[in-house]
Amino acid sequence: MRGTGLPPGSMAGRLIVVEGDITEQEVDAIVNPANPTLLGGGGADGAIHRAAGPGLREECRALGGCATGEAKITGGYHLPARFVIHTVGPIWQGGGQGEDDLLSECYRSSLRLAGERGLAATIDDGGPGRVVVDQEPGTTLEMLAARKVRLATAPEGKVLAVRLFPEEAPQTSQVFREITGLTRHALGKMRLFFRFEDISLFKGELREGLKVLPEHTPQGEVPAWSLGMTNDARRGAGTVGIRAASHGEFGPTAEPFEGSNIFGLLLDTGKFAGLREKDMVYVKEVP
Repeated sequence: MRGTGLPPGSMAGRLIVVEGDITEQEVDAIVNPANPTLLGGGGADGAIHRAAGPGLREECRALGGCATGEAKITGGYHLPARFVIHTVGPIWQGGGQGEDDLLSECYRSSLRLAGERGLAATIDDGGPGRVVVDQEPGTTLEMLAARKVRLATAPEGKVLAVRLFPEEAPQTSQVFREITGLTRHALGKMRLFFRFEDISLFKGELREGLKVLPEHTPQGEVPAWSLGMTNDARRGAGTVGIRAASHGEFGPTAEPFEGSNIFGLLLDTGKFAGLREKDMVYVKEVP
């Protein structure tokens, strides 16, 4: 188990009770009290789906549901937990419908699944101050089939929290998620390829045919630390820029206002000074 703060091996034969938010636990797996569709619901089930993001729902959809007393496993997506074990408990009907046995089977199924899916993990650098940013194999099914996973890490200082503006710039926000990989992973990535004075430019992978139509272009001064993307009105569409100072004429990618879509805000401004050209920078989207 990760995140316990206990020495290796000290968990053997012990039950540790932790009071807190299940969606914030940095462990190998959490157990979700799911409904039979596995597509989310109320209570803890809904909270886990909301915190994990849409990728969890899509993987669950492919599993075809789950019978009472059984369990199925998926990736954790945006959760700190690496996996989610989904199990469907019985609905109480007075105690005469085998509810106790079915509830016990939920525990047995979950524990059996966790044991069967034991993984051998290797990590490139397990030192302090680093976070996991990628894994190989890339999907949960491939990982479980191989029974091993290789984890890549990066310094925590290269992971930037951003807040997007999906209401004001829905198309550009979605393009950003796609070119950085945030549609598929908890952390996206983009390379810093140019830095001059207060301007930093990043490049993601803009697939062929993906458009960046003008939207939410500035009407006045652009606030410092705004996230901007060059739109199709200018060359270099899809370039992402961050400007460390406000400006009344040019956007974060140094384009005139008509060529700049403002789609978010950088929150981790304190980390920005330590970045250098050619650095791979990782981004996480926060509400």
